[in-house]
Amino acid sequence: MQTLEHLTLLTGHRRNSPRREVHPQIIEYLKPYVLNGTGKIGKTAWTLKMVQGACPGSCGFTLHHAGIWLFSCYMAWKTTADLPMWGVVTELSKTSVTKPKTVPWLAVHIMPQVVDADLNIMKEAGDLERCIAWTVINTMAGNSPLAA
Repeated sequence: MQTLEHLTLLTGHRRNSPRREVHPQIIEYLKPYVLNGTGKIGKTAWTLKMVQGACPGSCGFTLHHAGIWLFSCYMAWKTTADLPMWGVVTELSKTSVTKPKTVPWLAVHIMPQVVDADLNIMKEAGDLERCIAWTVINTMAGNSPLAA
């Protein structure tokens, strides 16, 4: 079973997200936003902005809610991108959290503006982060094995 390690950098909380958690229709819905690199997601208050990764097999994205930047997300889905992208994570977030042991992984940096967000937004964000990450993996890896 393919899983994604979802890591919150501020708290060190880790959650394994199996691929089956994200319905194929959700991936198809989010795919244009990932490929376009930016966009307000449907009729929600969320906006996605994709960011180039350290090397192929990695990327970043930011999530904004009602125009406020709340989360910076970093991910690697190829083993060759694991260490280079983790270097970006540690440099930008100044985290001392241990790097995930395997790929794929998603590391989330919470921006200071999140103090104004309510609990429902935080719950939504966690689900959205994983859905976007699986969309990236599915789109960029083309459903192929994620190694090397």
